[in-house]
Amino acid sequence: MKYENIMIPHLKKSLCNLPTRRFGEFVEILTSKLNNLENSKDNSYDRTKENERIEIKGSRVFNNDNTILTEQNVLQILNEEYASRGSELISDDRRHENNWNCNIQQIKPKYFDVLYYSLFFENRVVFFKIPSSKILTDKNIKYSGKQHRGNKGEGQFHIDCKNIDYHLLEYFYKSLTYDEVIALLENRMIKPWHVYQIATLEEFL
Repeated sequence: MKYENIMIPHLKKSLCNLPTRRFGEFVEILTSKLNNLENSKDNSYDRTKENERIEIKGSRVFNNDNTILTEQNVLQILNEEYASRGSELISDDRRHENNWNCNIQQIKPKYFDVLYYSLFFENRVVFFKIPSSKILTDKNIKYSGKQHRGNKGEGQFHIDCKNIDYHLLEYFYKSLTYDEVIALLENRMIKPWHVYQIATLEEFL
């Protein structure tokens, strides 16, 4: 068995258990390595490339459990969620079947030129790329400029089983399996980026 295949379950388990901020840091590192981005000297955006200001966001695609918490079941539900954490990511081929919702949040379009956003499915990580102007003008994105009270100019948009195909058709950029994620982080050779762009988009559609 390949080393990276042994690592995959551990990697996914760790990613699912990471606190939001640490997960965001991982997404920035992964996206930067995949796209040869440079560190930003300005705290208002994450990275740069050829004078473009780049923001990076990511979200884990969990299957939402809509069970209502009560005094009687709260400990049982929390215990079940802890035990299964890392195994309930949704596979991309079931993206229309499951009840899931990913929130791409804390976005300030006027402070960057391009947004790289990614979804972590059970079997692969899917990357998208969208100009900041499109976030504001594409009505299908359903960007909301209201997120936290007092944070003017900051907003969010949601991706779910109903609109995921629109994001794939319009803003899909690249895709990596988890063994390719490990290879990338270990600085081992992986396929040229255009292979991901062409082959995996055809698989989705």
